Amino acid sequence: MKSPENINNAAEKAEHLFDQTIATATDKAKELLNQAPDSLKDAGIEAKEATGKAVAALKNLTTSQKVVGGALLAAGLAYLVAPKKKGKAKRKAAALDQLLLFVNDRIEGYKRAVDETRDGACAPTTSSWWAKAGSLPRS
Repeated sequence: MKSPENINNAAEKAEHLFDQTIATATDKAKELLNQAPDSLKDAGIEAKEATGKAVAALKNLTTSQKVVGGALLAAGLAYLVAPKKKGKAKRKAAALDQLLLFVNDRIEGYKRAVDETRDGACAPTTSSWWAKAGSLPRS
C-alpha cells in the first residue's frame, strides 16, 4: 500500500503540472490575441457600443411601440420560416414527372420483352426447356 507521503508528493506534482499548464495556455492565448489585427480588436469594441446604443434606444420606446415592433418582428420571422407553396408545388410536379418517366420506361421495357419473346429472340429458360422435353428433372 502506498504511504501518505507518496500520495502527498503525487498531489503536489499534479498541482504543479496543472499550474504550469494554465500558465502556458494563458501565455499562448495572449500571444494569439496580440497577433490579431487591430481592426478585429476594434470590431468587438464597436459591436459592444452598438449594442449599448440599441438597448438605450429600446428603453426610450413606449410600450405601444414595443408591442407593435415585437408583432412586426414575429410576423417577419413567421414569413421567413413558413414553407413556400410555390416551391412545394414545383417539387411535387418534378417528382411526378420523374415517376412518369420511370413508368414509361418500364412499360417500354415490358413491350420489348414481349416482342422478343414472340420473335423467339430470347433463349429458352431451363424450366421452359424441361417443360417442352416432357418432364422436369428430379432432385
